[in-house]
Amino acid sequence: GVDSFDSCYATRLARHGTLLCRGRPDGLSRIKVKQTKHKSDYEPPDWDLAERTGDHRSLAYLHHLVRANEPTAVTLMTRHNVLFLQRQ
Repeated sequence: GVDSFDSCYATRLARHGTLLCRGRPDGLSRIKVKQTKHKSDYEPPDWDLAERTGDHRSLAYLHHLVRANEPTAVTLMTRHNVLFLQRQ
């Protein structure tokens, strides 16, 4: 709605390495991408969102970008979080 139109929530979470998600087998609703356990997780963070948008980047790839301090990581994660919030 109007309240989330100018919100910095999605970007702030992405800058700190967190993705919003639903539809994970482990039931997580937030994923901290920088954690080592995602180094070998080759599934997208949210299957429902990946199918809808056609974006199938894996958590392992995002983990690599975050660990390498790539600016692309924040861009991709912000896009993911914004699309997730729009779906709600």
